[in-house]
Amino acid sequence: MYSTFAPTPIAMRGASGLSKHVFIATFVALVLSACSVPPPQSNSERMPLTWARTGEPTYPAVAYGQDPRNVADIYSPTAGGNRGVIVLVHGGGFYSGGRSEVRELSGVIMAQVERGFSVVNIDYRLLTETSNNFPNAVDDVSMAVNWVRENGPAYNLNPATLIVAGHSAGGTLAALVALGWNSPTSGALGRTAKVDGYISFAGIMNFENAAPISTAAGELWLGANAKVPGWKGAASPTTHLDPADPPGYLAHGDMDNVIEMGQVDQMISALVRSGTNYSKLFVDRVTTGEDACRWHLPQCGVNATQLNKWIDLVVDRRF
Repeated sequence: MYSTFAPTPIAMRGASGLSKHVFIATFVALVLSACSVPPPQSNSERMPLTWARTGEPTYPAVAYGQDPRNVADIYSPTAGGNRGVIVLVHGGGFYSGGRSEVRELSGVIMAQVERGFSVVNIDYRLLTETSNNFPNAVDDVSMAVNWVRENGPAYNLNPATLIVAGHSAGGTLAALVALGWNSPTSGALGRTAKVDGYISFAGIMNFENAAPISTAAGELWLGANAKVPGWKGAASPTTHLDPADPPGYLAHGDMDNVIEMGQVDQMISALVRSGTNYSKLFVDRVTTGEDACRWHLPQCGVNATQLNKWIDLVVDRRF
C-alpha cells in the first residue's frame, strides 16, 4: 500500500515531443514534491475491520429527521478530549445495509472515539423503501450533518470539526455531501451541508465513465432519470470538485472487482481539471495485506497512522 496524488499525464497540444516530456517530468516532480508518499504500512499501522469495543451507543436511535430511516446512534469519545464529530454512512449499493454494520466494517473509523471524536452512525433512505432515488440519500446525510451542527451540544457533540465518512455507496454519499456544499441550488444534486473533510472507502466517484457494476448501481439509484442528460454527472462527485471544497481521503483496494480502482484515478483527473490544490485529496491505494482488504473492504488495509494524521490536519485547518 502507498499513498500518492500522482495524476494521469496531461497532453500539451501543439508542443514538441521534447517539450511534452519536459513538461510531464516537471509536472510529476511538482506533484510529488507537494504530496507525502509514506512507506508501506506495517501490520501495526492497520486497524481491524471489526470494532473490538462491545459497549452500546451513548445515545441510541436518535432521530435526526422525520423519515423512519432518519435515525442515528451516537458514540461519545472515550479518550482524547472532545475534538469533533465524524458522521458515518454505511454502504449497501444504495438499496441495502444499515447502521448495524458498524461493528463489522468500521473499525478504523470507530477507533476515532479513542482520539477525541464522537461518531454519529446514521441510517438513510434506501431504494427498497418507496423507490427513494437520487438525491434522497444525499439529502438525508446532509440533514444529519446540519442536525449535528444545530443540536450537537445537547448530546455532547462538538461540531467545530465535522467530517463525513462512508464505505462503498456510503463513500459516494460522503463525497457528494462534502463537494456539493457550493453546487447550484437549482441543480439535480442541490446544495448540501458544509463539512470540514470527507473519507470515502471504495466509493463510486464517476457514474458517467464507469465499469459495469458501478454503471448498474448508478442507473438503479437514478431510476427514471438515468437517461436524462446531466443526471449521472450530478450524482458523480467528480463533477462537483472545485478549489473551495474541503479535503478528502480516498481509500481503494487494488483487487476490488465491485467498484473499480479506476474510480480513484478519475477523481484525480477531475482534481487536475478543476485546478484544485493536490493537498486537498489524499489517495490511499491498498496493495498489500489480506485479500479482503485489497478487495472491496479497504477499511482494514488503510494506513491508520496516515489516516489519523490526515484527520489531525483537518482539525488544524492545515489544507
